[in-house]
Amino acid sequence: MKIVILTHQYSIGGGEVVAFQLAETMTKAGVELYYISGNPPMGEEKKGINVIRINQKEPQRFIHKYLVKFPGLYRNFGRDIFNKELDSILSEIHPDIINVHGVASTHWDVSCIGICLKHAPVVWTLHDMSSFTGRCGHAYDCKQYITGCTESCPDLHIPLLIPPKESKLAYQEKKSILQNNHHLSAIVPSKWLGDRASEGSWKNKNVEIIPNGIPLDKYKQIDTSTARDYFDIPKDLPVIMTAASNLNYKHKGNDILCSALAMVNEPIILITAGHGSIDIKSDKVTVINLGFIDSNELPYAFSAADMFVLPSLAENHPMVFIEAIACETPVIAFPTTGLLDCVIPKQTGWLCDEVSVESLANTINTAINDFRSGNTTFKCREIAEREYDISVQAKRYVSFFEKEIAKYKGF
Repeated sequence: MKIVILTHQYSIGGGEVVAFQLAETMTKAGVELYYISGNPPMGEEKKGINVIRINQKEPQRFIHKYLVKFPGLYRNFGRDIFNKELDSILSEIHPDIINVHGVASTHWDVSCIGICLKHAPVVWTLHDMSSFTGRCGHAYDCKQYITGCTESCPDLHIPLLIPPKESKLAYQEKKSILQNNHHLSAIVPSKWLGDRASEGSWKNKNVEIIPNGIPLDKYKQIDTSTARDYFDIPKDLPVIMTAASNLNYKHKGNDILCSALAMVNEPIILITAGHGSIDIKSDKVTVINLGFIDSNELPYAFSAADMFVLPSLAENHPMVFIEAIACETPVIAFPTTGLLDCVIPKQTGWLCDEVSVESLANTINTAINDFRSGNTTFKCREIAEREYDISVQAKRYVSFFEKEIAKYKGF
């Protein structure tokens, strides 16, 4: 079986990390795989992965850098150049199946799905709602993704991919591609996202649930004292951690976290990881901003914390949740979106009663008291080993690919 994984760039977010980790794991297992990306991580050749960089030559780089800021111009003048290059690459590879990640966030344009379908069946891994909305990654309470996105798309305060005036056209184009191609299926990491996809334009399509995984030999608990020494974190106070690719994104909920931490009952330490920063005006909270740290340091950060707070207002199946529990650090989260699939009370952490500052503050205080009293029965590592091993995820993917290839050949 010859597999192509298509994605944008490694550094853009969790979805791209998932794509590359799958490529690495499948390659180690002996699968013939090609990783097509605009910006793969450095050093990938050492891992034996067949990497093909796309959009690296002029005029592609110029078009991608400048025209993607203007979706109308890109649709009319830019995407054909990219698609021609992609079509040529796929013609040389002759793949049996193509696994697409992160198309919407690339601005490459959904039309590349049609190019892929000329060569092989396509499995689109969904990391958010953008494949079936007009312009957003998370729709919150908006139901236009079911009835049809329009130019009146609400301002959802999240990274939006295209301007409102393009929303209706983008929605219709995505819907047409999804509903008019028999050899297009989806993988979703959570039941929540699968349900949303099946409500929308993926209705009556094959949508398979396969949870994300991580390399558990890398993400594991480190002695707490050792981990705190690594970052010079004091050892005499409760330590809470939060992390995101960008801490300042509104939908990550860190403004709510700041307000909630000002209401804690005792002095604590907050450590943060990711781009951006958090500033809490409270004498009880000492903030240590670690900044963006690499994956080799993350297990030290998770292990240094007593608990991990994930105050996001919208998530699919966040990698930081899996990484935290793999390091035996329980998670606090709001009872919303894909977080409901992740956080199991008394096993992987605590769920707030509602999405509010007060509820988050109360839950943090409860968590601190649980640690003080020893009232914890968590099974974080056990659940990580059972559900979130990257090798298990890769095997499930390969099995699904084999079924889709068989259906394609028998069609």
